[in-house]
Amino acid sequence: MKTILTSQSADFCRILIDLVEKGVNTMFDDFGQQALIHIFVNVLFLGITWWALQAVRFDVFLRDPKGTRAKVLQVLLTFALAHLLTEFFLSYYQSSQMLRYLF
Repeated sequence: MKTILTSQSADFCRILIDLVEKGVNTMFDDFGQQALIHIFVNVLFLGITWWALQAVRFDVFLRDPKGTRAKVLQVLLTFALAHLLTEFFLSYYQSSQMLRYLF
């Protein structure tokens, strides 16, 4: 009887280890996919925001629109707006992915 329990314990441990390894691998694959999506969306919205800010007439709002400070302001505005857009889009995407667990 003792050998049967040991055999069953070994089988259980083997099954448990296999499940954990598969789960960890799947989890890291998901993290990698999320990282790629996040990077792609960040770069996409940086480009769109930079392109859109080129249409803004900074000469109306700034004393020296061709100066270094104006360019730095434009870059900072680009990063800030792109960050907001990225966070909104990724939050919306994540929420839409979780809807499948609703039903």
